[in-house]
Amino acid sequence: KMLDPVTGDLKSVDDQFETRVKQFQNNIDRQKSLFDAQEARIRKQFTAMEAAVQQLQNTAGILGSQLASLTSNK
Repeated sequence: KMLDPVTGDLKSVDDQFETRVKQFQNNIDRQKSLFDAQEARIRKQFTAMEAAVQQLQNTAGILGSQLASLTSNK
């Protein structure tokens, strides 16, 4: 009975291992999907932050030029 390839104890143990492997793989796939979604959100936020920093640098340059022209007109 132990070695029966259909109903034996070893078959049962093998089936349990296969089930656990599938569960682990499902967990890995689910976690990878979560990480991929999080990476996409962070990349989008980073791109928006870079654009905001660029706008602030442009504004700082314009304000610096205006301030320089004001102080040179005195």
